[in-house]
Amino acid sequence: MIRSNFHTHTVFCDGKSTAREMVEQAIKLGFTALGFSGHVGGHECLTPYSMSDESHVAYLAEIKSLKEEYADRIKIYCGGELDLFSTADPKDYDFTIGSAHHVKKGENYLSIDESAETERYNVDTFYCGDFDAYCEDYFKAAVECVKRFSPTFIGHIDLPMKFAEINGRTESPRYLEAARDAIAELCKFDIPFEINTGAISRGYRSTPYPSKNLLSMIKSAGGRIMINSDCHHADSLDCAFVEAEELAKKCGVDGHWIITDNGLEFIKFS
Repeated sequence: MIRSNFHTHTVFCDGKSTAREMVEQAIKLGFTALGFSGHVGGHECLTPYSMSDESHVAYLAEIKSLKEEYADRIKIYCGGELDLFSTADPKDYDFTIGSAHHVKKGENYLSIDESAETERYNVDTFYCGDFDAYCEDYFKAAVECVKRFSPTFIGHIDLPMKFAEINGRTESPRYLEAARDAIAELCKFDIPFEINTGAISRGYRSTPYPSKNLLSMIKSAGGRIMINSDCHHADSLDCAFVEAEELAKKCGVDGHWIITDNGLEFIKFS
């Protein structure tokens, strides 16, 4: 059983639960570790869901305080989720997530995960309905984000598929080629890719992502994986972890990586 999560959002950014509520729920679930990962802003396109300068200072102080208060019950880590357009010093955090949430098209910054409606508008308006071209730009942004920040792990590598079930999207040969190229490039950094269950808890998907196709690519390329819930509410802290583990096993993955005081550690599936 997976007893940790390192992709956790609170009221300091776009989460719905306080950091303390997240810690209490993690302990209730028998977690041994919990990593917070507030969205780090910088560019105005990130403002709607990222920490402000003031909330960022409060976030760092609050997580530090909770670390000390709960030290004998659970390991707590203070992380930051960094977008390509974030302004941040990774040294501020115990760990970082490299996640692309936008693509830049001309002078426009297009949100990848705002809503199914926004996706349809962006693809139709800026890509003449070419979803694959949209995804190709996303994968390039994801690679650039990792190159810029050298994060601890890579967040939701196939984020454009967040609304696939709602918008009737499928993995075309062109999409899979773009994904394969990005995965090959990202594997050079030797950092884990996450299996993300957040879209399940918010009702957008019925399965974790990345898909079996992409996970198989990651496995074949020698990539490592983590399993995280991209949690925005305490009630979904361990959302679909069983399903994520089963998906990983179907792709030949026999364990996952977690963050510890000594760096990343491999945990074999039971």
